[in-house]
Amino acid sequence: MKKKYLILFVIILIFISAKHSIADISDTIYVKNFLLQNDTKISGVLSKYSMFFNVDEQWIVEKGSYIELIFSQSQIKKYKGSTITVSLNNIPIYSTTLFDKQVYKKNIKIPLSISQIKKYNEIKIEAYHRITDDPCTDYINPANWILLHKESYVHVKYRYRNDTISLKEFPYPYIKPSLDNPMNFAYLLDNNQSDIELDGIMLASAYFGREQKNVNINQQCIKINETDKLKDTNIIYIGSYTDMPSRLLDLLNSDEKRIIKNKGLIKEVISPFNKEKRLLLILSNNKKILSSCIRSLFNDDIKQQMKKDTQVIDENIIIKDLNTSSKDYLTLEDLQYNSFFVNGLFNQEVKYDINIPKNWIVSEDAKLALQLRYSDALDFDSSLVTVYINDIPIGSKKLSVDRVNNDLIELELPKDIKYTTYYEIRIVFYLETIRKDCDYRLGESSWVYLSNKSYFYLPHKEKEYYYFDYYTGPFVKNKILEDVVIVLGDSPNQGEFNTAINTLGFIGQSAEIINEVKVVKGNEFQTLDNKKQNIIIVGTPNNNSFVRSINSKLHVRFDPAYEKYISNDKISFLEGVDLSILQMIKSPYEKTKYLMLISSTIEEGLDWCTVYLSDYEFVAKLKGDVVTIDKDGNINTLYYNQYNKEEILILSDKENIQQEVSEPRIMQSDVKRLILYSIVILVLIFTSIYLIIRKKNKF
Repeated sequence: MKKKYLILFVIILIFISAKHSIADISDTIYVKNFLLQNDTKISGVLSKYSMFFNVDEQWIVEKGSYIELIFSQSQIKKYKGSTITVSLNNIPIYSTTLFDKQVYKKNIKIPLSISQIKKYNEIKIEAYHRITDDPCTDYINPANWILLHKESYVHVKYRYRNDTISLKEFPYPYIKPSLDNPMNFAYLLDNNQSDIELDGIMLASAYFGREQKNVNINQQCIKINETDKLKDTNIIYIGSYTDMPSRLLDLLNSDEKRIIKNKGLIKEVISPFNKEKRLLLILSNNKKILSSCIRSLFNDDIKQQMKKDTQVIDENIIIKDLNTSSKDYLTLEDLQYNSFFVNGLFNQEVKYDINIPKNWIVSEDAKLALQLRYSDALDFDSSLVTVYINDIPIGSKKLSVDRVNNDLIELELPKDIKYTTYYEIRIVFYLETIRKDCDYRLGESSWVYLSNKSYFYLPHKEKEYYYFDYYTGPFVKNKILEDVVIVLGDSPNQGEFNTAINTLGFIGQSAEIINEVKVVKGNEFQTLDNKKQNIIIVGTPNNNSFVRSINSKLHVRFDPAYEKYISNDKISFLEGVDLSILQMIKSPYEKTKYLMLISSTIEEGLDWCTVYLSDYEFVAKLKGDVVTIDKDGNINTLYYNQYNKEEILILSDKENIQQEVSEPRIMQSDVKRLILYSIVILVLIFTSIYLIIRKKNKF
């Protein structure tokens, strides 16, 4: 009898456990495809290529994940022993012969085992490819190749793990990185926003941008009375207890209400608007402590100590920023790279990249230095290294038997490379051994070790003037967001908030360190103690008195009624056409600072600006120091200020512009269309004349 009860008890425990584990996983199945992105050629007898994908710690990977491999191969395939092998995290998962496969775009679908998928994953594609009976010839024969097509991808199916009521998982669920819009929350706005609330929201928006680099930013604000919208998403409220909406007060107990008067409080609760969502409260009556609350959530060392749903922050907390530097020497270690090891005969390759701060102009004597160790079994008459930056060769050097244990190879950066803000470095080693029989086993003794102490020497100076070509400069310098004041309308509206938080979120992506962000209303700017900051103005002249006060300083000015723009020698405006405008000028309050205006003739036009300041596809189109945007997204870009020779080279690298310092040539989109239409009409006219003459001649 006791045995029956024991069995029944075990069954109940298993049922409860299973039910609990199921409850920890959301029902919705998501899919993420990791593309190869570029066509990649592998060549020679023994060749390999690796692609990588990451699995978020909040994912539960489901059955049905796979890699779709699409490749083409040389039409010469007489050798039946050629094979291709695919491995996941160094465990082989698929091999096949190549002799019987089609030449162009062969498609292979390979299932991935859930048990082998980790947080960081490597898919390795290795080929043994022969086209003749002579291995020496096959190693160097250019006809011996396989092309991995960019359409290849890793397909991962997953569910999200349900969020627990705890701060330890932040920024989940407020950020879901794999979604098209990873910002899975909205800021809650009271009907009347205090200074402490505005400053806190803008600081948080910059930090959320820093958390999600290289994605389009789409944050939003929702008013407390927009109940239907509040049900659809997670909510973050940032502000003081004094100004806290009455509807949220009941979420705090008496001890928490008392604590907030002198300290800060971070608390996560089930959203009162939707029990399936979360509400995060970040509260303090002290502006400095409220800032510390926000910074604590984005500091890994501090956040990992937050084990519960509530955390008190006091004024004595010390928050250390990430290390960043404007030094001239940048090592691979500084760029978060490990050392590289490659082995095998003939061509072996290493790749890495570096983003150059947008406020830098790299000087003439910039160089790349590679610290190497390599095998002493190499044939040093043939073995060498070649370096490419952005697919441009910058130099080749032979490896030397006298420096096998410590070789330093230095290469100067050509002028045409110095004036870009992104370097993709490709280091190709050509390795031969003393034996010439092409035995593939010799590959183990032909190797190179590239130390992460290798470095760039990048002496530089700061740009003299900023254009939208360099956006997010000048607000981020040396990866530090600092000295920024946001000027909203006299009575800020939701459109201004959304434009401001998405602009700051995008700017935050370029930063590693985020300093304080000050927010003021247009009619309060003159009361600021420190006006010597970079300024971002958001709003129309009708709602933002500060726009009206600096109108005379702008490149393109509003008319006296602030209803339209005044035409000038670079651009003409038609009556009755609404346009939004972006302008970059030197600050009238400090010559080393800048002012960016985000404005429009109508409120709706702020949304047209937002997409151009927060979406990578549209940001890439920004140029000059004035940009006009219409409701269809068409833009005109103009250069008003002169630029120096270094800046000409930087700008011309992005797009060819007339290199006359006094008069940069700008062709507006309307003019381009007019010319195109004229050409078409002329062609039609001449064709008609020709046909008429030909017809007459026949008769």
